[in-house]
Amino acid sequence: MTKKKFPVLVNPFPVVGYNGAEYFCNREKEIKALRSSIINGKNISLIARRRIGKSSLLEHLKFTLHQTRPVWKVIYIDLIKTSSLEDLYKVLAKEIYESRKSGFLGKFSDLDIMSRLKVSISINSITQLPELSFELKESQTKQSFASLLDWISKEEKVVIIFDEFQQILSYPQPNVEGYLRSEMMRLPNVRFIFCGSDQRILENMFRDHSRPF
Repeated sequence: MTKKKFPVLVNPFPVVGYNGAEYFCNREKEIKALRSSIINGKNISLIARRRIGKSSLLEHLKFTLHQTRPVWKVIYIDLIKTSSLEDLYKVLAKEIYESRKSGFLGKFSDLDIMSRLKVSISINSITQLPELSFELKESQTKQSFASLLDWISKEEKVVIIFDEFQQILSYPQPNVEGYLRSEMMRLPNVRFIFCGSDQRILENMFRDHSRPF
């Protein structure tokens, strides 16, 4: 007697990652509130514990902003693996470089960024795919970061998402909060979303009137 084989069931409800607008359900109220804040010139702090769906929500927000007219261009930066302003600059430069290749942002050559960076290619040990990495050639982090933000602000509608934003508090440079806020205040065409999972730290950053944000 042969055993009956049953088909392998596939969960029709994805629970990991963002799988496109057709699989994203609910959260209409949250998406509407986020879009309204961005369009009306407000920056946003989004705080929630891990694995509650923040990243998927932001990915869907990115999708909806791409459908808006005029189109909003979204740059997503995950700070969890950064440990300094230099790291922040490098991941932001890499994201812009990738966006420029796809035609999403303007010409990267408009700004003298590449002359300050050493670009190398390596093979990812897990995916076996090539990936780019950037290193600053010299210690000009603040000047380079300011120039990069100025270049981004030339675009008409830009949103920059900083995920795990509390990570900046571990940077060795003094007064990183004050420096970043002063730079961001100069960019009228750019909206910022500060996202993170450490509720206590982030609430202190944004609700304590004695702190920059």
